[in-house]
Amino acid sequence: MQNKAFSMEDLFAFLNAGVSAFHSTAAAAAILEAEGYRNCPESAAWHLVPGGKYYTTRNGSAILAWRMPKGPLTGWHAAASHSDSPTWRIKTLDGADHGFARAEVEGYGGMLMSTWFDRPLSVAGRLLVRTADGVESRLVHPERALACIPNLCIHFNREANTGLNYNPQVDLQPIFGAEGGSLKDTLAAEAGGKAEDILATDLVLCITEKAQRVGLQGEYFMSGRIDDLECAYATLYGFLQGRGEEAGRGDIWVMFDNEEVGSSSRQGAQGSLMSDVLARIEESLGVTKEQSIRARTNCLLLSADNGHAIHPNHPEKSDQKLPVNMGGGVILKYNARQTYTTSGLTGAAFTAICEKAGVPVQTFANRADVAGGSTRGCGRALCAQPQRAAPSGQSGLQPAGLAQCQKPGRPHRAAHRGSGRRALPAHLRGPAGAGPCMAGSCVGRGRQHRRPPRALLPERMRGHLHRAVQKAGSAGPCVPPMDVGQRLAIVPSWQDYDTDRVKLILDPGLAFGTGGHETTNLCLEVLDERVKGGERVLDIGTGSGILAIAALKLGAAVAEGVDIDPVAVRTAGENAALNGVADKLTVLVGDLSDKASGKYDIITANIVANAIMSLAPAVPGLMADDAVFIASGIIDSRKDEVIAALEAAGLAVLEVKEKRGWECIVCKKA
Repeated sequence: MQNKAFSMEDLFAFLNAGVSAFHSTAAAAAILEAEGYRNCPESAAWHLVPGGKYYTTRNGSAILAWRMPKGPLTGWHAAASHSDSPTWRIKTLDGADHGFARAEVEGYGGMLMSTWFDRPLSVAGRLLVRTADGVESRLVHPERALACIPNLCIHFNREANTGLNYNPQVDLQPIFGAEGGSLKDTLAAEAGGKAEDILATDLVLCITEKAQRVGLQGEYFMSGRIDDLECAYATLYGFLQGRGEEAGRGDIWVMFDNEEVGSSSRQGAQGSLMSDVLARIEESLGVTKEQSIRARTNCLLLSADNGHAIHPNHPEKSDQKLPVNMGGGVILKYNARQTYTTSGLTGAAFTAICEKAGVPVQTFANRADVAGGSTRGCGRALCAQPQRAAPSGQSGLQPAGLAQCQKPGRPHRAAHRGSGRRALPAHLRGPAGAGPCMAGSCVGRGRQHRRPPRALLPERMRGHLHRAVQKAGSAGPCVPPMDVGQRLAIVPSWQDYDTDRVKLILDPGLAFGTGGHETTNLCLEVLDERVKGGERVLDIGTGSGILAIAALKLGAAVAEGVDIDPVAVRTAGENAALNGVADKLTVLVGDLSDKASGKYDIITANIVANAIMSLAPAVPGLMADDAVFIASGIIDSRKDEVIAALEAAGLAVLEVKEKRGWECIVCKKA
């Protein structure tokens, strides 16, 4: 998997294989074995060597992999997820009632009960089987429909469509066929044994549908067990891209079990699996107690789980000030009660790493009047997550998920966080471009938080974070070259790209704008069409400077960028120098009212709807006679009110360009 582009098909294979926590762990172990990781059973003696690659399992349902540090131990990087999902645990295998073969089940984890009715179901998990050598664990999963949970027809329940309080003991019990059939016999045959040799079982119901793309353009996918196997696979993929090159640092990937019911089991996140493994590693390295404490303090743990996008039919359930959009990027999740343990420090570290890798980030927080989940997240039987086709022939992109960051100790999770440009006051900020690595599009209100100045971080953390960011940024395949319009190509500096197009050299950095997000891409397309040569350009909320630099490389004479964030101004200047246009670009710290002056042939504003409507009255006064104003960052549901505000300000709409729910409006003076 190392050096292999992320593939949605590989993710689907993992989701389809992970029909129980035991199967998920087995699938992960198979991947690790193929990548050269050696199994270290907990009950065996470990013989570890510096730079070695190992994994261990607990209960067959949790797994932890690690790379041994090279040199004296200085710290750890870890990513955690979980293997279990909400389902029905089978209590008794065989029974009969009213002519049906039955099995009794009990709910496991929080779920939408209604989604389990009237669909084909199978069984998955493990059998504990008596053999001549003792007790053996055998995985089972008959890949056919064995059961269903029958709904009550509407004629017997006229209240079904007005709301029903389900009784799991009565309404959610499955049938397995006609009376006389034996689930135990079926599973024994599946496992190659006899029913009388089955001593115990750990079995769950599972859906039979496979993961598949959904949407007019395959924008989303649906699958069972997305929570949390989506994040488990994505973090495993990321873990395997590493090479353990940082001296003194150990890397860990772990998939716990029992998150859905509190994580307090031996194989859960509150169990001793991680601490036990760390202790054994440290002992093999001859680490003292003081060195152990120092190394564990110098850690960053990413806890990855699914989060909630805004529901199209129930937007009122989300915090309207912090909307999370499908395809908008990884989310950083905060909670005042610390059920999600993201702090400002860990949120900053995670955001900085994402920015360096060109990954958009969104912020999630519950409404103040709605209780959220805890530790690693809540479950659903089925859900959908966005995914886009990658440019330039690359494989599918990674889905959005929830990431939470914390300094270690007990691995709870951290939260997803928004980030972005600061060209305008906080309530008016909006999206700039975002690279195409992790997820599709950007949050509607814009990205708000970026890495703080390094001086704000403790000295130890600064070095640790710097190395992590540099490592993320060096992953060339994460941000491939991208053709835009008829003339432009956006190319990371580490990529060789043979093209006749105008190259815009741009690395993901501390300010957003890499061209991957629809709003930025639309602006670039318009610039490609409108820049003829010799224009004076103004970019409001310049961020990385991508739009101003693109205009200059297409032939504009001079450009000015305005941003209230000094980090963005510095980054834009660095990008201008990288592209050989530093002498033509002036980037100013401030806002539109006190920095822009004179007349401009092209004005761009890739921000958000509220910001565009707020600044619209000032725009005509800055436009030359034949100038155009390019307004982007507008979600489609707000297009009409933005157009009305632009027209009221004395602007006439020339064209409206749309891409995946985002609008770009091109205007002239009326």
